[in-house]
Amino acid sequence: MKWIVLGSALFQGGWFMFDGGCALVIGDYVTLTSGPRAGQPGPRSRIGSAVGFELRRTSIKCLPLYPGIAWLFGLAAFVICPRTGWWIVLCCGIARLGYLPMGPLLSTAAVALLLTRQLRSSWWEGFSEHDQ
Repeated sequence: MKWIVLGSALFQGGWFMFDGGCALVIGDYVTLTSGPRAGQPGPRSRIGSAVGFELRRTSIKCLPLYPGIAWLFGLAAFVICPRTGWWIVLCCGIARLGYLPMGPLLSTAAVALLLTRQLRSSWWEGFSEHDQ
């Protein structure tokens, strides 16, 4: 189960870093090349546009980098210090539940697995060691 959580964190963090990096370096996000939504960012773009954000502005292109950094930081922390990393990955998972289309699926899986007894116990053991 731990490997599934780590894989989800790596995939999501890597994707955010890749998409944000492409937007900054190449000048645009990764988009579909054909079909009715060709050239348009994902479903979140409708929300950003409705709020008034210019999605292709440099400051907005940097936004995917932040959750990417958080996911990858959480991944490293989860490996090095499971008690701290558990919280970071849990928070990232909850925060990304609304990131369509893959966020709900991957983040729900990661959060559900983190809340299982097996992964939660490594988090809880860290507290009981300090309480003694």
